[in-house]
Amino acid sequence: MGAELKTSLARCWKILRSDGQSFCFTDHNEDIMFDNDTYSSVSPLNMSSLEKNIGLDTDNVEISGTFHHESIVETDIENGLFDQAKIVVFEFDWVLKTKNRVLFQGLFSSYSYGDDRFSVEAQSAFGKLGHVFGRGFHLTCDADLGDENCGIDINLPSYKFTPNIIKFLENGIEISSIVGIAEGRFQNGTAELIANERVISKLSIKSDVLTEETRQITFWNNLNSNQTAADNINLYIGCDKSIDCCCQKFGNAINFRGFPNIPNDDWINVQQDN
Repeated sequence: MGAELKTSLARCWKILRSDGQSFCFTDHNEDIMFDNDTYSSVSPLNMSSLEKNIGLDTDNVEISGTFHHESIVETDIENGLFDQAKIVVFEFDWVLKTKNRVLFQGLFSSYSYGDDRFSVEAQSAFGKLGHVFGRGFHLTCDADLGDENCGIDINLPSYKFTPNIIKFLENGIEISSIVGIAEGRFQNGTAELIANERVISKLSIKSDVLTEETRQITFWNNLNSNQTAADNINLYIGCDKSIDCCCQKFGNAINFRGFPNIPNDDWINVQQDN
């Protein structure tokens, strides 16, 4: 006889914000009571967008949803209440009343929203193992452009630009030309997409290419429908964290937090040859 098909499993997910407030949902057709929590069968989250990504080998997943539920509202996301919120997704046996297995657990990282919809990227607990904590001896700077250690004010007119949007591309945007700004100036920088005078998404810039009459900004991921609803954009000059960039682009060598004079591997090989 073949293996018995398990039909009593439901997906449950719990979101815990840093202020202690929790939100529990399920894809079961009835509410589920488990561990003193009620998992609502009416969810603002799109479970299918999460289901196709979850797995122990996944570092990040994208979760989309709508603001049709009283629990998750746009102002809370806009005010940062869901920043670094914890999320746990697990299977629940509604016949045996037991948790079957954890499918995904992680933290909310970046998000975008608009037109009564939102999209959140969650980083898994396994993805955090790849992060570097503390300081190390590296050729490049360990500060982020514009932070306290860097000291650069990225909102100065020489670093921040607001060009006109010409059209959206699959993974980028075409903008009007910016006089006096060389090609590649925005590479490794940040783009803020704005709709109705609000920032709805922040994206890292992969490349910055000039054409005959326009400029093409490419991002690392494809744009979603919320992001392509933007009517304005802020562009911030990029930094590759090298000493040359720090000196030539920003004149900020005094705050450089790397070790540019560390000998590289070629130097070690030369010493061995001698």
